[in-house]
Amino acid sequence: MTQIFIHPLVIMNIADHQARTVAESGKYDPKNPPRVLGAVFGMQLNQRVEIFSSVELPFSLDDEKQIRIDDDAFAEDKDLYGQIYPDHELLGWYATSASSKIESTDMPFHKRFTEYNESPLYLRMDPKVRSDAKALPITVYRSELKQEKDQNRTVFVELPYKVVSDPAERLTTDHIIQDKDIPTKGSAVVPAYDTLKRALISLRVRIAVCVDYLDSLEKGKDTPNLEILRSIESVCSRLPIMTNDKFNADFFNEMSNGMMMTYLASMTKAAAKVNSMLDLYDNMMDGSGRGPRRGMRGKMPYI
Repeated sequence: MTQIFIHPLVIMNIADHQARTVAESGKYDPKNPPRVLGAVFGMQLNQRVEIFSSVELPFSLDDEKQIRIDDDAFAEDKDLYGQIYPDHELLGWYATSASSKIESTDMPFHKRFTEYNESPLYLRMDPKVRSDAKALPITVYRSELKQEKDQNRTVFVELPYKVVSDPAERLTTDHIIQDKDIPTKGSAVVPAYDTLKRALISLRVRIAVCVDYLDSLEKGKDTPNLEILRSIESVCSRLPIMTNDKFNADFFNEMSNGMMMTYLASMTKAAAKVNSMLDLYDNMMDGSGRGPRRGMRGKMPYI
């Protein structure tokens, strides 16, 4: 049975895509919110499928009310994504839908999406917020061929999934949902590691007490207490050996990931401020009659 794992940043990307579309539309009908589409990327190993990221897909409805996307633009986005994450592959597509049932346009587009993946996943999110909800408004489907009344028919089959995250993602998600109006000093990862730092300092003090006691026993200043010595031996036996090559490699990898997350957070924050300043400049130029700037803004890079 296929095991599907979704990372939280994918869910946040889809929710952000929906929120921006609603904000840009100007008019919002709670009973019929606008739909958004995109592609999901990740890794697949045997029966394990892990969804790491997503890319937005602008779409329109043709004369037959079917979903149409710009294939050339999507191929370019897919190629750029592959250059950034060569280990990831296209796994399927996502869409938002407030209907309790699958939209009539979903299956035709899903069949067309088999041009990119022979067995794509369909990740569907309900944009309506329900106060009594006990689960995420996300459903994952895969198409299957079933025989009904001597005819073969392709239907969507719901698949179970789990949400997984690594420590870096949990830290990022925690800081994203925090109030951005509260000013913070230094890196965003500093508050998260303050508690860990204090715990390590406290642990170091306790270890120093044990070392001083053992030194005094070795020098003959104190009488050995077998109960204390057995407790110290028990603690030492539970400690992992932290002088081997594997520990050093894992430690430096974690440190590098932490520093990279700090760097990316700083770059994203700086880019957002520059973008806000450029938008203000555009508004000033429009007001003075000089016209807007010419440039290549309008697209945000995927992270």
